[in-house]
Order: sequence, then C-alpha cells, then structure tokens
Amino acid sequence: ACPTDKNKITAITSGKQIVWIKETDTLSTANVGDDHTSSYTAQDSTTGYHTYKAVAYLTTEDKTCANEESIKYEVKGVPNVQILASSNMVCKGDPVQVYTNGEYSSYQWYEITNQNDTVALSSTISSYTETPTATKNYLLNVTNEFNCKGSNTKLITVNDKPIAGITANDICPETYAVLQVGSKSTADRFEWPSGSYDSNTKQWTSADKQNIRKGYAVTAYLGECSIDTTVYVEIKGTPTATISVNNEATNGAAVDVCNGSPVTLSLTAGTGTTINTAVWNVKEN
Repeated sequence: ACPTDKNKITAITSGKQIVWIKETDTLSTANVGDDHTSSYTAQDSTTGYHTYKAVAYLTTEDKTCANEESIKYEVKGVPNVQILASSNMVCKGDPVQVYTNGEYSSYQWYEITNQNDTVALSSTISSYTETPTATKNYLLNVTNEFNCKGSNTKLITVNDKPIAGITANDICPETYAVLQVGSKSTADRFEWPSGSYDSNTKQWTSADKQNIRKGYAVTAYLGECSIDTTVYVEIKGTPTATISVNNEATNGAAVDVCNGSPVTLSLTAGTGTTINTAVWNVKEN
C-alpha cells in the first residue's frame, strides 16, 4: 500500500462480535453481520509494516471465549521526485530540457498556467524538451513500481534577447567605418571588433580606414542573453563629372577665350553620379 491509502481489512468469523486492535490500541468494536464478516478500513501514513488484529467473540456479552487473527501489510514510500534542468534560465528562442534521474513506472509532464491550471504536455518519459517563449512552471507526476504517486515542479525563467539596433552609413574610400547604436536598441552592453567606442555618442569607429565593402561582427548583450549581428558598411563610388566652357565640353583640355569675354562654366554629372555640392577653384597660370 501507499501512504494515506485506505485499505479494507475483512475478518470472517462465526462469532458475533469483532474487536479491531492495532498493536495495543483498540480501534473499534463491531457486531458481526449476517454474512459472518466484519471489516475495518486502515489508513497509515508512515512507511513500514503495520499489524492489525481481529479478536472475535462468540457472543456480544461473554468475552471469555475468543479467537484472534493478525494481518500485517507494508506501506511503501512515495517517490521523492527531483526535477533537474539543462538551465534554470534560458533566453527566448533557446531550448531547455527538464528531466528526472529517478526510474519510475510512468511519467507525465504538465505545464502550470498563470491560472494554476495544468495542461498535459506530450512527453510521457523521464524528460521533456521545448523552446519556451515565456517563463514557465513544469509539473511532473510519476508512479513507482508499487503504484505510489509522487510529483514535483520546476520553474524555468525565460529572458528576452536584446535588440542590437546598430546601423551604418555608406562611406567614401579611405575613411573610417562608423557604426551607430540607435534608439531602438535594448542592449546594455556590446562586444565590438577592433576600434574605439564612444559611450556618449554611442558610436563605434573602426581602427583602420576602409576601401572595400566590409561586415563588422558585433555581439549585443542584455543581462545574460546575447545576440550576434553583422553590420555591413558600403563604399561610395568616386563621383564623375564633365566641365563645359560656354556649353562646350572640354574633355579636360585647356580652352582659349578672348580677353575680356565672359566665360560660363557648367558641371554635368557622370553616369551613376548625383551632384549634391560643387566647389569651384580658380587657378591662374
């Protein structure tokens, strides 16, 4: 039997009265029914052997003639269930495994909801693996070889991973790459590649000047959770343009004009170039 199980003990006798005794304690006195039986329901919470004795009397008045029989049964212990986990805290999107090292006849895993309801999970073995999206409380019910039941719970905390929120602008050749931590970032710290980081401006500057498209690997942290991201910095093309003198293309050659005559210089963007600003310089020979 298991602790707190109710066990019905029945004595068959030709007598008229039964006195039920456990060790030295008289439990009850009952008259025997027409079926010549008398029963007592035993319930013991402590493990080990328990002995009950039925003393039968021939009459309800005369206690001199008696016969007795004893019965002994054992109360087995309930399973002492221990639940372990691959980690008591995981980051959102990472898997976790809960498991027990005990060997039992049956297993059933449950999720305990915020309303303290239980939802059966798919696992009926000693472990359960999933990728939780929020903090979750797991319940494991087991049955041992004596059909005694035990249970325990395990709380797994799920924390958010950070939003890196890092951007970069295109740069000109032979300039330093700059990565900017934006307002949408939820990270509390970063692991940067070689270079320098200004915590005031939240800008990282590369250690070397850049001439080709390059990706920079950054790790963002939020508490114990992290995320890896690669930010690419593009190189702007060298602008091209054509200078015309009095609406005639010079193709880089010198142009002669008459002294005192007006000169109109114009700039035409080359293919793939947009002119935002132009600075004119005069060089006299």
